[in-house]
Amino acid sequence: MPGWKSAFLAIVMMLVSGYVSAGIVWAQAISDSSSEKLTYEEDFNGDDPELMLGGQIEFDQTDRPWVKKVEKGRLVFVNDANPRATHYDIINWARFEGTNSLTRLYGRAMAVTVISNNSGKGGAGIAVLTSKRGDYWLFAVASKGKYHVLRKERGRLTLAYSGEHAALKNRGPNRISYRVLGNELVFSGNGIEITRVPFDRLKSREIQLALAAFGRGTFEFDDVVFRGRKNNKTSGSKIKKIRPGKLKELVPSGAKFERLEKNDQKRSASPSSGGTRF
Repeated sequence: MPGWKSAFLAIVMMLVSGYVSAGIVWAQAISDSSSEKLTYEEDFNGDDPELMLGGQIEFDQTDRPWVKKVEKGRLVFVNDANPRATHYDIINWARFEGTNSLTRLYGRAMAVTVISNNSGKGGAGIAVLTSKRGDYWLFAVASKGKYHVLRKERGRLTLAYSGEHAALKNRGPNRISYRVLGNELVFSGNGIEITRVPFDRLKSREIQLALAAFGRGTFEFDDVVFRGRKNNKTSGSKIKKIRPGKLKELVPSGAKFERLEKNDQKRSASPSSGGTRF
């Protein structure tokens, strides 16, 4: 019967379509399970400063001339002596909302509100430590709409760049954030990108994040937020993909079919990934 070839081709395409559809559903299930957003927030309004940010802020005043305290719902760093002093407190882990476990913060997006009352060069901000040697980039916002970028590399600290930006307020709080984008660190202020610095992802897989300040003055931090996505592994058997070249194995030998048009062939796409934004 001349119509049997068309009918058989339709059956084969239905089988392939079923495999593809099932694969899409399975992949979507993994995507849904791994896309849950995680958030950790610290507003410094608790009763016990020792528990804030998971107890990772050292209040023992051993890093002179820096004095640290919690005052009026803000974390405060004070340096009234050395105009060239720099200090940071690393925040390695956090307990995200809705979980009972601690999570490492490597690569997580971070935001914090800062207020800088500095004399001379100085500012408060975010430090991103990029190696086990203690190398880091420090993005610090000063008073009068200024910002500074410091780089510590192989034990040497340099002021890499200083500038001004219209997005930064002259007085009052500034909301700053950081994220990794390709081979760069992107620092933003009040929702606007301020600057980027080079970042070698391959050599810095386990970066550390810190609240930091430098210079002489009083530097305040508030509403620290870390965000990321939950990475779950979905158990179960995977559906084997069928490549177009394997179609002939489903067809009896001797059967001949007309070539399928390009728009009838199976197409696949892989999800893109990007950095988390605030």
